Amino acid sequence: MRSFIWLTILLFILVACTSPVTQPTSTGEITPPIASAATQLSSPLPKPDCPFETLYPGTVIKEILRTSGSGTYTSEPFKLNEKTSLRLHWVQSSQSEFLMAITNLDSAMENTSYGKVNFALSVGPSASCGDYEFIPGDYQVLIEKADGPWEIWIEIVRYNK
Repeated sequence: MRSFIWLTILLFILVACTSPVTQPTSTGEITPPIASAATQLSSPLPKPDCPFETLYPGTVIKEILRTSGSGTYTSEPFKLNEKTSLRLHWVQSSQSEFLMAITNLDSAMENTSYGKVNFALSVGPSASCGDYEFIPGDYQVLIEKADGPWEIWIEIVRYNK
């Protein structure tokens, strides 16, 4: 019986040490149900599984931005005319830090939860998504740190009730 218990403990340790690691990557002031969890991946990067599609099911109304590149990036401004839920997806293969945010271009919003919403802060390759509800205004996507290729896309989402 004792050897069975020790064998079970050793098997549990082996499984725990060889399981993939998931690390949270979202930073900044975020209101529920918004967050972001990125899975550290090795290249080549697959398209991300978006946990929010299961946690907060909804209908994609339309895609408002899709782009790819390498290094830092600032998008053209885009306007939201009403309170809008956005889902931002990313796949990136930086070997050091990757930092991505959406910034409200109204300087009066600078020190609010709508001033700058960080979606990804990770070290090493990652792929995931994040949701956030934005107030009306003009916004830009910023990739502030990246040393490798990336792809991002943003969708307007309406949650199922």
